[in-house]
This record gives sequence, structure tokens and C-alpha cells, in this order.
Amino acid sequence: MSSVLIDVGLYKDKIMSHLLESDDLCKVLLRKDQYTDDEVDDLIYNQVFPYLYIDDTQTEVKSFVCFEIDVRVDGNIKTMTLTSYIYAHKKCMKNNLEGYSGTTVDILSDIFERQIGSCIKDFGIGKWDLDSTWHTFPNNSYYGKTLSFTTSDFKTKAK
Repeated sequence: MSSVLIDVGLYKDKIMSHLLESDDLCKVLLRKDQYTDDEVDDLIYNQVFPYLYIDDTQTEVKSFVCFEIDVRVDGNIKTMTLTSYIYAHKKCMKNNLEGYSGTTVDILSDIFERQIGSCIKDFGIGKWDLDSTWHTFPNNSYYGKTLSFTTSDFKTKAK
């Protein structure tokens, strides 16, 4: 028996992979220009989460990228919504990365959108469309943005 939700975990794995392939994303999250593969692997479930995560007890000055997939079905088409929380400690909001401008949150949001936009062939029928952005305050030490993207796919795929 097939499930409409079968692609959610697969999409999350692909998004995680695409995000961590970004040298710029790793530089911003790790707050350094040179890093090891082990440090990139350590970002998973520490600073990059495949679910919407906020730790109210966080005392370290860090930035975070979190995302979740939701599904809505209409006939034979399912619409996948990708929601991302991108937030940073207020003490690390200043950032200078060549090719980008703004705060750490602005830069991470830009990198996220670019990475998602560059992986068209891996998701759905078309590309991820950015639907909306808004700011968020996970707690009084952090500031962030929420990004919402959608793409459509066939309800069931041939095996």
C-alpha cells in the first residue's frame, strides 16, 4: 500500500544534503572560513534540524537552520510546503560574507533560498516557490526569519 507521505522523509534527506553542500552556509554556521568534514557532519541535529526546533535553554552564541515539510492533497496532485526557521543569537548578527549582505539571519536566509532553488530536479514537478517570509523571535536572545516555499508533485509516483 502506498502512502501520500512517503516522500516527506526523502525530501528532508535531500534538503539536508543540499544545505550541507553549501560552503557559504557552513562558513556562516561554523563562524569560520576553514572547517573539516567532521565539523559539517556535526551541524546535523546541532545547528541544522530536519524539524522545527527552538532550544530555549541555549546559552552558546550560535545560528540555526531548521525546516519541515507539510503535505496537502488535491486530486492526483500533492502540494509540499517547506517551512524553515532560520535564527541567530543577537550577539552574532553582524556578518560579512562576500556575495551577501545584511545580518547573519539575512545571509542564511539568502543561502537557504539559493540552495533550495538550485536543486530543481530533486523535488516535485517544478521548482520550490518562495511564498512568504516573516520575522520571528524564538526567545529574547534570538532573532530569526521564517521562510515558506511550495512545490507540487504527483500524489503517487511509479515504482
